[in-house]
Order: sequence, then structure tokens, then C-alpha cells
Amino acid sequence: MRRPILIFGIMTLMASNIWAQVTFLESYYELNMLQYDFSSGISIIDIDTDNVNEIFLVNYTGSHRLYVRQGDSFTDMSNYYGINGINNNYLNVTVADVNMDSLPDFYITGADFGNRARLFVNNSPDPFNQMASQYNLNMINSIGAAFFQLSPSHGLCILKSDRLMQYSDGSFIDITPGSGLEDIENVHCPVFFDIDGDYDDDLFIAGNWELNYGALFRNNGDGTFTDISTNTNQGGFGFGQGVTFGDIDNDKDFDIYLSSGFGTNTMWENDGTGFFTNITEQSHTGCQGYSRGASFADFDNDGDLDLFINRSTESKMLYLNDSTGVFTDVSIPSGVYLLGNGFGCSTGDINNDGQMDIIAANCCYEQNFVFINQNADTNFVKIKVKGRNTNTLALGAIVELFSQEHGDRYYKLKAMREISSHATIHGTNELVVHFGTGNASRLSVRIHFQSGAIAETTNVEPGSTIIMEEPEMVAIDNLDVELPSRPLIARAYPNPFNNSTTISMVGGNSEYFQIRIYNILGERIRSERIVNKSPLTSFYTWDGCDDSGAEVESGIYLIKALSGDRQTRLKATLLK
Repeated sequence: MRRPILIFGIMTLMASNIWAQVTFLESYYELNMLQYDFSSGISIIDIDTDNVNEIFLVNYTGSHRLYVRQGDSFTDMSNYYGINGINNNYLNVTVADVNMDSLPDFYITGADFGNRARLFVNNSPDPFNQMASQYNLNMINSIGAAFFQLSPSHGLCILKSDRLMQYSDGSFIDITPGSGLEDIENVHCPVFFDIDGDYDDDLFIAGNWELNYGALFRNNGDGTFTDISTNTNQGGFGFGQGVTFGDIDNDKDFDIYLSSGFGTNTMWENDGTGFFTNITEQSHTGCQGYSRGASFADFDNDGDLDLFINRSTESKMLYLNDSTGVFTDVSIPSGVYLLGNGFGCSTGDINNDGQMDIIAANCCYEQNFVFINQNADTNFVKIKVKGRNTNTLALGAIVELFSQEHGDRYYKLKAMREISSHATIHGTNELVVHFGTGNASRLSVRIHFQSGAIAETTNVEPGSTIIMEEPEMVAIDNLDVELPSRPLIARAYPNPFNNSTTISMVGGNSEYFQIRIYNILGERIRSERIVNKSPLTSFYTWDGCDDSGAEVESGIYLIKALSGDRQTRLKATLLK
């Protein structure tokens, strides 16, 4: 039976003197997505590079579904593509191109009931092949999995359950020993993204069924991770069943939203170094109602990230951002405030109109919700990013959007996104990068790839969809042009410290870093020069001594890092 469709009013609100509005129409019936199984995971993705999105739906019980766009609606093509059949106890989907043919493949994993993971290798327009065993990915149990690129030299990797694996010669091999991830367990929702501005992917893990606190691991840049789960103003993260990330205040670092099941969801602000502060109260995002899926997207195209939450015991939620990371609940007037037993969710431009739409999966044989964005403006830019080698989907690429005014090439950073294989619990958002552009009239785009390559383009107009490809890496000895200048980013860990702290640096525009350390009186006590390995991270360990080798006293010290005409400062506290 068709669920009645509500009639929605238009919601307007004042934020920073800008009027914003967004409305959605629930359209599962019109789009012919008639599905009543126990739905869990979702991916909005273009499976055949025709620039039209398909929808892959994972079902905990019943057949998985692949909906293909045909005209104004979708057709269930699961039988044709060979992904149908009864596949009980599967919950999660993540994507990668495991055979390097530039087509996304689906990897589905399940609950702890002895089922083996499945890998559907894309052969569009021909059917998919189930090849988990051939790629050594047919592990048993555990829900969480995510593909990413560990470092420029490692290529495509995957974290599956408690195993870290790297692609090698047509299969994946276990590289967990010595990685710093040997002791992880209960991996419900792993999400990789850059927490500290060094352009490599760090790891956040939300635990299963509220048994674990959120865990945060810093990528050391050498194929290993360090557990920094206590790196918050509260000494750790709360319980989390799902997690998503985004730069909510456009300050060039990714913040965290933690879905806490039966608890209260929490918002965590990043200070740029990977230290997080709980700002749930200030951001007005602390809802309850057994939340699972959550996704950031710019639903009103005003230039900042908004937030959708898929709840299971209460209605769905939509928060609009005022551009500073303070949110307003517009769930009812926007049209998403419908009750369903929510699981995962996915965001993307389903009908190619430049507006971000939402699919919310509902379990327990309830209909899924397809929320089509009714806005019709052209205040957006979409970037389809193509990678190279083992990472053709450009996973981990960080895309920066600049407003290009007054004749400048890069005038002001407007927003930042990262391409993720698993940006939310149980699902994948569209891989095509979407920015709302607000009132900007001329734009520039810069992409930092996990290989270290950088791609740039200028004079991009709002309403455009562009394609950008990862350039080939060229040996430095063969370059006859100046290396691109990058912002200099530095951090110290641990901080505070007892015996020593390691200072990591990336960016700048010279072949060396100058490090100068000052005491609280402004006296320089230590100077060092190290090689700038950019785009890789450079490290210097300060042992708490001055230039003469004498130990310095406890206190606060100012560390200045310089490279060419770029510099940055940070404070470190020595405790004895």
C-alpha cells in the first residue's frame, strides 16, 4: 500500500543575514523503488560511468537490490546484474575498484552469524561476478569494512573487521602485524578521513551495539597508526554506533558527528590538529531516538554542510547549518519528519539537478524513504574525480573549493570535502563531489590525491559539473617548474608530553623545515633544520633539551616551523 505523501510548506530561516530554504518530496512510489525487505545499507553511485546514478540496496533478509535509472524512474535490475538471491544477515556496503577498470565494485559484510563477506565485481554492462574468495576477502563475521589508501606507497587497502589488508598482485594480503591496529575489535563503523591536515587518512571506529567508545587512530604516514582516542576535551569519545564527518564551519578541518544508538548523539569540533571538543550543546544537534545513519551534505546550496539523521524509534531529522557550525532543526517543514525503523542512509544527486537528495533505509519490512530535493537553483559545483593505479576511484582525495574574486587565482577557501568509500554507517554517499556555492560567481578547485599529486583548475562557474583527473607523479629531478606551494601544517604529539614530543610537518615551499623552539619569555632555546619531504610528512622529535643538551624546565613552549615563506606556530606543554 502506498504511504500517503505529505504536503510540505517552505521553510525559511535567517542565518548570517542570508535566507535559506529547502524542501523534500518523499518519492519512493513515483521512482518505482517498491521494496519492503529488511533494508540496511545503501550506496548512491554511478556503476557504468554514464553520469547517471544507480542505487544499490543491501538487505539483512531477502534479496539485495540494484535500481537502474530508466527515464523518470528506476527499474530493479538485480536479476540481470546477478546480485539477487537470499543473502541473510548482511548489513553494510563499501565500494572500491578492486580490478582497476574504473568501475565501482560492491563489498558487502554482515552481522556476527557466520556469514562470509561478498565482493561483487562490476562488469557493466554485463552482470557482476561474486569474487570475494579470489581477492582473499571472504572473511567471516563482523559488520564494518572500508577501503582507503594507507599511504602513497601502499596503494589500495581495506580495513575489514580486525584485519588491515593491502592490495597486492590481484589479491589482498594481511598487513595487520606492526600496524598499530592489532588490538582493535568490535568494528561496527570504520571511517577514514584526514584529521590533522597532512592529507593522509586517519581512522575513526564506532563500536558495535554500544559496547565500545569511539576510537580514533592517527595515521603516522609510514604504514602504521597510533591510538589517540583520548585526544578530546573529555578524555575520549562517547558510545557510538555510527559516525560521519565533514567540515561544519569551513575552517579546513573535518569534524565528527557520532550517532549513539539509544543515547544522545554528539558533535565533535576539530581544532585542526586532531584534537576534538564536544560541541553538541553549542551546535544544537544532540538528538536521541536510536540514531544509526547520519550524513553531511549541503542540502540548500548555501556553502555549508547540513546534517540528515536516520532514526529508528522517532522520525527522521534534518538540521540546517548557519555557516558557523550552529544548526537549526527543520525536520518538519522540510518534509523529512517521517517515522520509519531507520538503518543506514546515503546522500547524492539522484536526478542530476545539482541538488542533494537522501535515501533512508528502514528495516523490519517497512518502506524505504527516497527524499527528492525540490530546490531548483544553480548555486552548486559538482566534481567527478578520477584516480590512478590501484586507487582509480580517488578514495581519500581531498577537494578544496575557493572563491575566485578580484582577479585572484585563489582568493578564499570556501569549503572542503573528502572522497570516502564508507562515509556513514552501513553505506556510501555519492562519490561525485558536491559543493553548494552560495553567492560566489567564480570558483577554483584544488585536489590533493593520496599519491601526493595535486590537480587544479580555475574559472569554474556555478552550475557546472567538471571532471578532474589525478596527474602522473613525475620525479623531482625531471621537473622544470616550481613545485606548488602548500600551506604549512604542523602538530606535536603527545601534547602535553613528559620525555619527548614528535613534531610532524607537511607543506611549505622550500626543501627544508626550520624549527625554532622558544620558552615562555620568548627566548629561543632550540633550533633545528630537517629535510622537507612534502607531499609526505616530515618528523622531528624534541627531547625536551636546549641547544646545549641541557634539560629544560616544565612549562609551555612555543614551536615555530618555517619553510620558505610559509610558517606556522603551535604550543607544547612539558610536564615532568
